[in-house]
Amino acid sequence: MWGYLLEGLRSTLYAAAVSIVLATAAGVALALGRLSPARWLRVPSAAYVEIVRTVPALLLVYIVLFALPKYGLDLPLFWKLVVPLSVSNAAAFAEIFRAGIRSVERGQLEAGLALGLTRGRAMRLVVLPQAARRVLPSLVSQSAGLLKDTSLGYVVSYAELLYSGKVLANYNHLLIQTYLVIALIYLVINASLAKLARTLEARQRTRPSRAVREAAPAARP
Repeated sequence: MWGYLLEGLRSTLYAAAVSIVLATAAGVALALGRLSPARWLRVPSAAYVEIVRTVPALLLVYIVLFALPKYGLDLPLFWKLVVPLSVSNAAAFAEIFRAGIRSVERGQLEAGLALGLTRGRAMRLVVLPQAARRVLPSLVSQSAGLLKDTSLGYVVSYAELLYSGKVLANYNHLLIQTYLVIALIYLVINASLAKLARTLEARQRTRPSRAVREAAPAARP
């Protein structure tokens, strides 16, 4: 029974990892698009974020599961879960990255431009790495939410943890015990991610203070 549940956990983590990678890449592109001076990039990016943020992930799963096959696009089982999660969370990641980019001092971008970099290269090489470090705790928290959303895999019959628990409970007739174990697994994983997010946030708060303390002796006459 434990081996069966751990196999479901492995499928959950794999789907979450792929979704996080795709959502992060799309989120960065959308954030840069929203901040672009080009209207043809800024408007579609903003429209995507505002629309997708209001649509439940479950509805996107139903669209991929029932609507797309009618138009000849029948995705493999794994992607019927990963694509909706990536599309849904890309909007959230985009807002996180946009906030991080805006938090970086404008002088950083201007310094990159003064060195002869194009705006795109300055944003990619100078501003974006700093923004990514600043929003890392928020990215971890959002990833924890995405991990919980993989439980929607039961809708498409993808063998993630919750679906595996459902099959196991039907087999051993231990419904309450099985779901309590699954809840405990989710609790341990998400509590660990929440702890990681708090640790990263605490380090970011102490880093400026440490830099000030180190710079203070050098500033004395």
